[in-house]
Amino acid sequence: MEILTAWATWLLHWTLVADTALLRWANAWVARSPKAFYRALEISHRAPWVLAAVALVWMWFWGDEGVVPVRHRLTRLESRRRVLTVIISLVGGFFGARALQAIIPRLRPVAVAPLQVPIPPHVWDQVRASLELQGAFPSDHAVLLFVIAGGLYTVCRRLGWFAGLAAVYFSILRVGLGFHWPTDMVGGALVGWGALALVIFVERHVSRLWDWVILLFYRYPRVLYPLGFVFLFDLSQKFSALFGLISWVLGHEVSH
Repeated sequence: MEILTAWATWLLHWTLVADTALLRWANAWVARSPKAFYRALEISHRAPWVLAAVALVWMWFWGDEGVVPVRHRLTRLESRRRVLTVIISLVGGFFGARALQAIIPRLRPVAVAPLQVPIPPHVWDQVRASLELQGAFPSDHAVLLFVIAGGLYTVCRRLGWFAGLAAVYFSILRVGLGFHWPTDMVGGALVGWGALALVIFVERHVSRLWDWVILLFYRYPRVLYPLGFVFLFDLSQKFSALFGLISWVLGHEVSH
């Protein structure tokens, strides 16, 4: 028991050391100039969500028509199944991440770590205020980035590798800005990949359910494609409408 305690203490110590060192390196890179810092703020906030919506649209129309793939690795039906799998994984991963944030009360680096911030204090105070109500571990952005990268990899490996590099890049920006510790991003990636692996397993065993949903798009395109657009738009806004609706429903139930 004492050996396990000693190993756990050693691992925790070096994890904190690595977290701090990587945070300082990323922060120094992001804060090399006010222009670079502002660019990191703009890019890391909305761009991953917009790119995720674009990736899902691309996956929906990827693949060969028919029952046998000729030019690509997958048929269009298989690719569309994977779109549904990615969407389910994203929603499940987000709820899992929010549950862990409630259980693990970890403060963000902006609240506890000395950071280089080459922009006016009043601007930075507004950014910090918008982050104080949400926990740090694991990162929602990491869930999104690595679920999308993993989903794309199962459809097109080259694009999946590119998306993986983009996920690492956006993760460095989030760490450099002080929004997350490096282990927050790793934790989010693991939550996202875990959700994706689970849903892919389910997809392979109940693919008929996925096919039934896809068939509805062929039967009722005038209804379901606009609904799909609304979903993608909400995704590009970080599911603000979805989580707002859930919060309203929960608050409505509590009030009664």
